[in-house]
Amino acid sequence: MPSNMTIYHEFLVEGTDLDHCLAQVRRFLDLYELVSYQRVSHVRERSCRGSSPAFKERIEAALEENHRVLDGLIEELSATGLADLRGLAELRQGYETKVLHVICHFLDGFFGVDSRFYNLVDGSHWLFPETGERLSAEPGNFWLVAIEASTSTGVQALEKNPRAR
Repeated sequence: MPSNMTIYHEFLVEGTDLDHCLAQVRRFLDLYELVSYQRVSHVRERSCRGSSPAFKERIEAALEENHRVLDGLIEELSATGLADLRGLAELRQGYETKVLHVICHFLDGFFGVDSRFYNLVDGSHWLFPETGERLSAEPGNFWLVAIEASTSTGVQALEKNPRAR
């Protein structure tokens, strides 16, 4: 039976005002082919400008959350018995390679449902030093835009087809 999945993302965006930045996030999500949501809503009270006193702490917390997710995925992959890179060729196709796939997306900058923070300026899950310097020099030009998105998941199909996991 399909169920609803709600996901929370925070985007670092460069722009003149919140509406302009929110439009960039919406355009990104509308055009992005790897993730599709049925509903996307802006969480205005969780969005803030770079010049806000809470901004630096919020960015650090968002980056930490991405690291927590990535570390959890790495731990999950390690639990399969993968001891070093030579073991990659021995991974079983399916769940194990899917976890590796998500890890790679975190590292190569592809946005996904597991992305808690996404730097739309650099196309990354992290904050590039050059962007951090620009953010420090011109904080009013950056925004953290929070959104909540939802989609239906095919839970029933996964239960019936264990190879789909």
